[in-house]
Amino acid sequence: MMTLQNEYQRVDYIESTGTQWIDMNYIPNENTLWECDVMFVNRNNIDYTAFGMLYRIENTYSRFHFGLNNKNSISIAVGKTDIIASGVGGFDKFKIVLNTNGDVQIDNRQYRLEALDVNHVMSLHIFRRNSNMDGLTVMCEARLYGSRIYEGDKLIKDFVPCYRKFDGEIGLLDIVNNVFYENCGTGKFLKGEDV
Repeated sequence: MMTLQNEYQRVDYIESTGTQWIDMNYIPNENTLWECDVMFVNRNNIDYTAFGMLYRIENTYSRFHFGLNNKNSISIAVGKTDIIASGVGGFDKFKIVLNTNGDVQIDNRQYRLEALDVNHVMSLHIFRRNSNMDGLTVMCEARLYGSRIYEGDKLIKDFVPCYRKFDGEIGLLDIVNNVFYENCGTGKFLKGEDV
């Protein structure tokens, strides 16, 4: 069994430079709540949605994602609806909570969107929006300080930023299931200080 103390070193965050991403190996259902502590660091590109999934169904979309819209706002989409949350996130660290029932929270602000059609979903990605359409899969430069997935009140996955001690591989350790998630993209993640 893997342990954070023995095999992995926890770090403050992991950072994608725009080519690294992680497949969470989790498909949202009607009881999913997803929390992320994140900060976007890319100051050159805007209108980037980069965490979650988007599934195209004929002429509409089933969405469960968020990302940087511009320097001072976050784009959020659940189900067929989306909003721009101004004055939050951007290049400051923030906590976002998305629920498949349409409830969204960024720090202390609440938003209500349409519920997700869980019949048309894909695996959630970190630092990348997963999509079944070419051109709709996008990535970003961001820092992730942690991420959790709940089904109802039950914690299903708890992703901790860390690196593997024996080879220095940076990734996320799911401390609920003792699974280490490595980079699915190219290059290497950057990391924060050891904690």
